[in-house]
Amino acid sequence: MGTFIKLLLAVCTLLLTANFIPIVNTYRSPWTPSDYSMAGSRRARAVNRPAPINCQLQAWSSWTSCDSCTDQKGRFRRMEKPSQFGGTECVESLWEKLACPSAATECLVTDYCGERFTCKETGRCISQSLRCNGESDCNDFSDEDGCEVVNRRGDKCSTLLPIPSAERGTQGYNVLTGDFVDRVLDSNYFGGKCEYVYNGEWRKFIYEAVCENLRYNEDEKNYRKPHNYHTYQFVAEATSEGSQDYFTDAVSLLNARKTMSSANGGVTLGIYKVEVGLSGSSESEFFNNVTQYNSQELGFVRLFSKVQTAHFKMRSNKLMLDEEFYVSLMELPEQYHFGTYSRFFNTFGTHYVTEGTMGGTLEYVVVLNKTAMAESNTEAEQAGVCLGASIGLSQNLSTNVNVDLKVKGNVCRKERSTHRTNDSDSAEIVDIVSLVKGGVTHSSAGLLAIRNPDTYRSWGASLRYNPTLIEYETMPIYELVRLSTAADHAQRHPCPNRDVLPMRLQAGLPGKGLRRDSQERRPDRWVVVMLGGLVLLLIREEDPDQNL
Repeated sequence: MGTFIKLLLAVCTLLLTANFIPIVNTYRSPWTPSDYSMAGSRRARAVNRPAPINCQLQAWSSWTSCDSCTDQKGRFRRMEKPSQFGGTECVESLWEKLACPSAATECLVTDYCGERFTCKETGRCISQSLRCNGESDCNDFSDEDGCEVVNRRGDKCSTLLPIPSAERGTQGYNVLTGDFVDRVLDSNYFGGKCEYVYNGEWRKFIYEAVCENLRYNEDEKNYRKPHNYHTYQFVAEATSEGSQDYFTDAVSLLNARKTMSSANGGVTLGIYKVEVGLSGSSESEFFNNVTQYNSQELGFVRLFSKVQTAHFKMRSNKLMLDEEFYVSLMELPEQYHFGTYSRFFNTFGTHYVTEGTMGGTLEYVVVLNKTAMAESNTEAEQAGVCLGASIGLSQNLSTNVNVDLKVKGNVCRKERSTHRTNDSDSAEIVDIVSLVKGGVTHSSAGLLAIRNPDTYRSWGASLRYNPTLIEYETMPIYELVRLSTAADHAQRHPCPNRDVLPMRLQAGLPGKGLRRDSQERRPDRWVVVMLGGLVLLLIREEDPDQNL
């Protein structure tokens, strides 16, 4: 009897165990706590892997108001939580727009120009002397409409080309994302003046195959300078600063990129020919490509080259705003609305450029396998020297490279120095991530297009005509409004305490959205729109009883 009871208990134990042991599913998909949808089953995840966090959006705001001068109304919503660790991403828009109903009254736009001429579509104010001069001082050419006589200029500037890529310096800058966005200054406005800059490379010979003629490039001896540029100076011979550094992990690499502190060597690069077009890779794509290699078994060699082609400085007063920026500025509601102002800053940035350097940058990051490097007795510096030499950066980076570009180990085989390979000879190099800004790379993304000294020189030659901003100083966007030709009807605030207008970017701006900081209420005053501690714009508020 005792044996039967023991056998019965054993059978019951087996049945209970079979019913309550969870089934482990090793299917590779994001794990979430809600995955217990099937009774008695769960999905496995790595021990150190955090649970995915799905993106969450807040509720929609109220619609903006419609009046006789608006044809659209909008609403917005904020992101409550971003997607993390493989969670569901937010694919829906943060903005919505609808058409406003037809207005029963006529839109009466205030004419701020007085005796000056008003551009028809945008309301820009220009001098009457610019009427009928044959130049588009209004983007819609309304200043040239109805002219019985056109007084076309006959001076030197009538034949000059504008400065190549002058629009680069007129873009707004978003300090929160590090991106250059839409233009805030007009790069095509000359104000009726004839100002030009000297191009030191005009004496390069040009051979015309059709006419079998060798001549100087007289057409590019001078360029016409836009009104908003105070100075623009071409560098007579483009100079390149190169550096090579080794980092034990991705965090150290990214911190070094943030400070841009590397400056170990340099080479000189001449400008030889004209190329057309522009391409470059995304900073965010580069960041993602690097951060995917977070293993402690990997090291990083960073090669960096910066080529300068010109230096410039903007005017300090009477700046002419870009017409799209001007229209958007004047359409901002006087009563602060987070969605509208946030969209404005996303479109035109938080700052504008006051001076800077044109040129281009070339960056290669070699991802190395530390174990394979140790087994092959190869130094990390050798891998960087090899790659640098293969693209023409070897002169001043190191003296350890001979004519055949061979160093100890197998990582320095010239014919594949900029290609990722998987054979045993290149086990030390896991990947090569590149970022090219400015110039012509003959690649849709600017990735791995510069493979040898010839393509490096060709890229450098194209920078004079297709440069990008590589160094710059900025000021808050509200200062641009104050210093522009529109300042008389977009006045600065009367606050006597200038401490509320910080002029420099504070480290670590909090991303908590915009807020309004004010002084004592009084009629017809200007309040300050701030992001964290940074003043961005001024809003006029005429009603002293209006809630802030």
